[in-house]
Amino acid sequence: MASIEYAEKTVSAQVGEAGLAGLVNNAGIGVDGPIEFMPTEDMSRQFEVNVFGPVAVVRAFLPLLRTSRGRIVNVSSVAGRMSSPLIGVYFASKFALEALPLRGRELYEVPLRTFEKSVESFRKHACNAEDVARTIHRALITPRPRARYVVGTDARVLLLMRRWLPGRANDWIGRRLTGL
Repeated sequence: MASIEYAEKTVSAQVGEAGLAGLVNNAGIGVDGPIEFMPTEDMSRQFEVNVFGPVAVVRAFLPLLRTSRGRIVNVSSVAGRMSSPLIGVYFASKFALEALPLRGRELYEVPLRTFEKSVESFRKHACNAEDVARTIHRALITPRPRARYVVGTDARVLLLMRRWLPGRANDWIGRRLTGL
């Protein structure tokens, strides 16, 4: 992480009061192999570089980005949208990067309150423990189980929105739900 601190100081000295117009996170390594044989240290390194590294870079540069209302581009991979048994840890790290909202523009007090209200309304439609247990049971006993099961109206709605609405529409809905 010393290299991130050095980069931030170097860039800060160059851009000064103007701030930073854009940040591109393009770090990534691929560790392959079945999970059952992969050393925990290799898994940790995969997440350290592919997930925690970009988060640390965003945190370091947020003050400069906020000054200029700059943008963040996270270079991920199609692996963040699929899975494979022989390189599952790499795919998992890219899933994690895709899931992280690494933007920062405003302080979070009001958005968090707005988000909590949205979560409460979604909870009314959330599945209950019995539904989850029935689905897990079905996955365990069915001769040809699916790769993934969706339980609950809330999850179905979110996945349908993600599948059928353009990315910008999903982002707009997310901003509305959080007040950002």
